[in-house]
Amino acid sequence: MTTLNATSTTSTLWSHPDTDTERLYYELCYRKAPRRIAWSTQNIIAWSPHSNNNSDTRFSRFFPNIGTFSPCRALDANGPAWTFTNEDHLSPFDRVENQHKFGDVITDLVWNQTGSALASIDQRGKIAIWTMNNFVNQWRCICNVNLGESVIEFTWLDSARLYSRVSVAQSSGYGKSSADYKRGSFKGPRNQFGEFAFITVTTDGKVAVWYQKGKKFFSKTITHLRYPSRRISHVDIILDSGNYFIM
Repeated sequence: MTTLNATSTTSTLWSHPDTDTERLYYELCYRKAPRRIAWSTQNIIAWSPHSNNNSDTRFSRFFPNIGTFSPCRALDANGPAWTFTNEDHLSPFDRVENQHKFGDVITDLVWNQTGSALASIDQRGKIAIWTMNNFVNQWRCICNVNLGESVIEFTWLDSARLYSRVSVAQSSGYGKSSADYKRGSFKGPRNQFGEFAFITVTTDGKVAVWYQKGKKFFSKTITHLRYPSRRISHVDIILDSGNYFIM
């Protein structure tokens, strides 16, 4: 379920007070939906709080912030059920405010393919890349970039060939099947210099491919899209065999 943020850092199109319908129309047409909840392949849920437009400032210290949940399935008196353990309401990440300006809202959280790295993106175009430091509640920032414009699309490039479970029907026995594991193929270009790589697109049409060289150093290749308007509001990236397409 995606939550639409009712606040915006850009000027509105309406001269009179916004109604709920007008605000929703503006959010859908002129900016992408935020991704403030992300579930990794390592079964970790990351989330970020957002402002609710009220005058209560008691929770202002939570911006920017990142929390995590670790869901697990356990047996109780009513049978198996999902529970949440290690509920870290305060950030287990190493000083988020050092990477994102105090008071800014993190609009997007995106896990990489293997769940070993998390990207946090704020409303001003700052991106921080976090990796696990030995334990699930210890994270460190290995990359911090400032694009200067709002990020409308962030996509990780594949760093590994993942396995998927495939059911294979047995020749003997009705309805019997066995599990087999098939290794998938890479989609999109690969980073030949390090583990992590990602693509960003900003509202001014700037496309950048970031790739890791060494442990902390990231290099980039930048190009610009040709578009008729002065501002891009929606972009989608499709990864193909060795290529990527921007729509």
